[in-house]
Amino acid sequence: MISCLILYVTARNIVISFYTYICAELFCPIKLSGRNDGHNDMDRVDVCFGNNDGCSICSGNDKRDCDGPLGLENGDITDGQLSASSEWNWYHGARRGRLNVQKQGGLRGAWSSRRNDGNQWLQIDLFDENAQVTGIATQGRADWNQWVTKYRLQYAVDGVNFQYYKEQGQSAIKEFTGNTDRNTIVRYNLNPPITARFIRFRPVSWTGHISMRAELYGCFSKCLKPLGVQSGEISDKQLSASSEWDINHGAKRGRLNIKRNGPLRGAWSSRRNDQNQWIQIDLLTSHTAVRGVATQGRDDWNQWVTKYRLQYGNDGENFDFYTVAAGQSAIKDFAGNKDRHTIVFHKLRAFFARFIRILPRSWHGHVSMRTELYGCPALVENMDLNGDGFASQSEVESFGLKWKGDVEEFDLNADGKLSPEESKIMTYKSIYDVKKILCHFKATDTNHDLFVTAGELKKRFEDFKYDISPNGVAEFIKEGDIDVADNKFSYHGQLCYIKDTSMMLAGSKLTMVLAIICMMEKVLATDQGRTKYLQEGKDIKPPNIECPDNVFSNTEPKKPTRRMKWRRPFATDNSGHMPTITSFPKGIVSPHDFPIGKTRIIYTATDHSGNSHSCVFTVTIVDKEPPKITCPRDMEVIKTGPGHTTVVHWHPPTTNDNSGGHVVLFTESVAGSGFTAGRHQITYKATDPSGNKASCTFTITVSNPKCPAYAPPLNGLMACAHSHLLGGTVCTPQCNLPRDFTRVPAHMYICQSTGTWFAWDSRPVVSQELPWPDCTDVDGPVLFRKGMSWQSFSGDCLDPKVQKLAKQNLVKAFIDVFGQDFGLMADDISIACGKSRRNEKSVLPGAGN
Repeated sequence: MISCLILYVTARNIVISFYTYICAELFCPIKLSGRNDGHNDMDRVDVCFGNNDGCSICSGNDKRDCDGPLGLENGDITDGQLSASSEWNWYHGARRGRLNVQKQGGLRGAWSSRRNDGNQWLQIDLFDENAQVTGIATQGRADWNQWVTKYRLQYAVDGVNFQYYKEQGQSAIKEFTGNTDRNTIVRYNLNPPITARFIRFRPVSWTGHISMRAELYGCFSKCLKPLGVQSGEISDKQLSASSEWDINHGAKRGRLNIKRNGPLRGAWSSRRNDQNQWIQIDLLTSHTAVRGVATQGRDDWNQWVTKYRLQYGNDGENFDFYTVAAGQSAIKDFAGNKDRHTIVFHKLRAFFARFIRILPRSWHGHVSMRTELYGCPALVENMDLNGDGFASQSEVESFGLKWKGDVEEFDLNADGKLSPEESKIMTYKSIYDVKKILCHFKATDTNHDLFVTAGELKKRFEDFKYDISPNGVAEFIKEGDIDVADNKFSYHGQLCYIKDTSMMLAGSKLTMVLAIICMMEKVLATDQGRTKYLQEGKDIKPPNIECPDNVFSNTEPKKPTRRMKWRRPFATDNSGHMPTITSFPKGIVSPHDFPIGKTRIIYTATDHSGNSHSCVFTVTIVDKEPPKITCPRDMEVIKTGPGHTTVVHWHPPTTNDNSGGHVVLFTESVAGSGFTAGRHQITYKATDPSGNKASCTFTITVSNPKCPAYAPPLNGLMACAHSHLLGGTVCTPQCNLPRDFTRVPAHMYICQSTGTWFAWDSRPVVSQELPWPDCTDVDGPVLFRKGMSWQSFSGDCLDPKVQKLAKQNLVKAFIDVFGQDFGLMADDISIACGKSRRNEKSVLPGAGN
């Protein structure tokens, strides 16, 4: 059974009542709606709690569907969120992989890969690691007979560690049957659904070529939606900046995905390039939860912000910086953009603010950017518990709820370690028929996605005054209508007040607790038409209790906890007797091992008359220990296959953290990427749940294959050097005068990136035969007819002076053939001597590139 509290908020009062109904869900969500249930002009808030005992119907439950399209077809998922392993060209790019996309001019009707192999994929970045994907659909290419016939799915939270999808209860990777023609849509529902940020389609087999269009179905986190910068819901007047290049580069141009339109440029651009610039978004209310930010460069010019910071505030003048972790003072620097159009998204710890500022720290070309904010509006913006339509001087805000008025004590507890007690109504008997009603108001967010940040708010107000009518409805009495001296008089014969009001966040359950004390006294006298009631010897004053000072410490090395000591609370009472002290949660006594985060202990002192008073003691444990990360060893790879790049695979780094929590890895180069010849440094960054960071680096060296090691020409030498112009090692053979070549040599012999020699010559009659020719054993004619003048030398090949001449010959060859030396220096040239009458035959080492 489900019990619900209904609060009717009117211009005059607040009405509380209870009702019960059957519900299939354990908890119903908070709902705020205008409806007329016998009350005029009021809002209704349903706050429900109960147990899961097989009930079936939940009246008014806000159960959200989670099978709608996520936005590939309609464009809600932007081009910047789509990527692929390869693309045939720009017109066949990943952004063309949208369901039902059609050929448009040069833009083709699907994503098409560059290669047809099992290493291809189409990826969607949902910008939300808690997105639920419940279904998928695919099509072939709209303008050609090409489609994927079988594929697999991969998913990841961090974009690095991907897992293959498996069906419920199965150990084998699920292989989906794809398409059999161009346009038929083939859809699957996923059981179980996928919870992830990144989704990849991995083609296994295909017809014609790997080409496909796709859509995802499901739902995003309840509070990670665009707030309206891109869509225009946030108006131009809500956007401002520190400076603008001119009106065509104004803050109103700083909207995500905006394009140049005539004189209006494709981004906000500042007047000056310095770190005092900012673009500001005014959300018009401080009750909006901000949970994400995305940026782009300028659409029509190579200008973008590479690093920035965030500020937020409520008055437009006083701002706080967004920090690397809750409770820390270090300011967070966000990685920005590297090109014009790629969207870079960062998820944030939720915070409530009206004004958001993005402050560029470094940039490329000029300070220019486009942006969007993500989050959700408040659940309930204003509850006027005064009942008179006016705001009191004191107020408390949290989770989008605002309480105003006469609260004696308000505690917000956002520590997930606390667990609320079972909901119940307790009655205590006394000689004066005293009732103590303890009401637990519970509400559960259906997505388990609450955004109350850890913290404590405590405020002292005056007492609430209620009239408890016989039907159980507690009706608010305006303060001016009663005599409240010493809390002994009441208009309708009852004195009621709210005591020990608190709100707790336990796991995903948001709980508000009100201890309502109602006293029924005997009639003594009448004063000005008001009936007076006086307590007859009953002690209604609560005891005093003093909690120990809050404590703060770091975790112990390599542990997720810290052992803390503290003194017990001290309590006194007007009766002279020592009150009984209890704690919640139970069983925590000094010393105790506390986990990372904030733990709140509520101490309650109760006197012999049943009066009680509570205080809160907070222990905060901060994790400042960075995670451990170990990168793979350095790798040496020989280039294989045609093309300029070689695909390199490796295992991701191993990580662990003292907290035992999930460590997020980030790298700009992922395994399976293509690398050109040369040395590449790969850096991984690890971030633990507290925001501590560590990194590691390893090196990938891609080398071209070695060419065969042919011997230098007999009775001659070979001069070699690397040439960027010709893309390899270039050699020219030379004969020792007056010997001649046994056949006409090519001008140059080039060791290509494929590991093969190529005989290059501008004369078509020259033989391409390898290896190159030797020099004759006997002296030839004085005038060489078989070689060029720079293909001869005179003297001992081992003589440094002779080698210097041979090196100059190679430089001269470049000048004669190409018109300049292209930076070739004699010091860059190596000499290998061939066999002669005076020395043994040497071997030219295998040439590299």
